Amino acid sequence: MVLFILVKFFSYFTILDTFEEKILDARFRARGVVSHPDDIVIIAIDEKSISSPLLGRWPWPRSRVAELLDKLKKGKPKVIAFDIVFSEPDRNSELMKVVEFKKLYKKLKLDQWGGYPARISKE
Repeated sequence: MVLFILVKFFSYFTILDTFEEKILDARFRARGVVSHPDDIVIIAIDEKSISSPLLGRWPWPRSRVAELLDKLKKGKPKVIAFDIVFSEPDRNSELMKVVEFKKLYKKLKLDQWGGYPARISKE
């Protein structure tokens, strides 16, 4: 009985949430498009940019995001904001190459001479 009441209680709020969302959608449609100032630029990452051979597949490496950020900074913007979740470690970046090189360096025991093979002098 208690479970039934709880299910009914929470389903009531789901119905209200859906109703509220429909009302909000209707209000935005009734309001129409709102213009924004000309000095605001929104750069979107969409299907076209993701499918571009120049940019590569998503997720882009952090180095690619950094390149784009450097290009944006040339325009001297007041604000740059990201609405992107960087939730996973960057597996594509140049840093991964450095990590792999470091592992190989240790595997080949090149670090046992302080970075210099025995037959090469430090001079």
